[in-house]
Amino acid sequence: MSEIQSLEARLQQLRDAFDESFAHEATRNTADAIDMLEISVGKERFLVRVSHVRNVHAARPIAKLPTDSMSLLGLVGLRGAIVAVHDLGALLGVTTDRSAPWLLVARQAPIALAFQGLERHLKVRTDALLSSPDQRVRGAEAAFDDGTRRTVIEIDHVVAQLLATPSVHERDKTHGE
Repeated sequence: MSEIQSLEARLQQLRDAFDESFAHEATRNTADAIDMLEISVGKERFLVRVSHVRNVHAARPIAKLPTDSMSLLGLVGLRGAIVAVHDLGALLGVTTDRSAPWLLVARQAPIALAFQGLERHLKVRTDALLSSPDQRVRGAEAAFDDGTRRTVIEIDHVVAQLLATPSVHERDKTHGE
């Protein structure tokens, strides 16, 4: 099985698990829970709120652009739209090899964030969310019963920062060039 077929099979498994989660009657314990995706960025694992995600895709060929941006990988066509792809590792300061087989498209803007691994879908109790000491993201930290912790990446905040960052062309105009 090729790597793409393997990724597509894993994506289908995650889609099926996500769909199945709606087929079961909700219990009292999930009433105060938030749907999250656990993802890998480099060798670190993070959580992302499903409500901040438009969709997730297996990576497609990315059209490279000449840029000074440390995070911009290029453009990709997804569902009839041209989307800017940024390396989530670069945005978080996490070392990666910049090969990311997954793209997460933000709900609020046509921006995709490339990352290394789509681990699982889970529900996180709101009482498990703590203030995060991680200064790279403006988010919370989820503490689990087994003692593990995962930082929650606030995708809306990451996208807002990207949209607020002036392009090289705009920076040149403000400096009189």
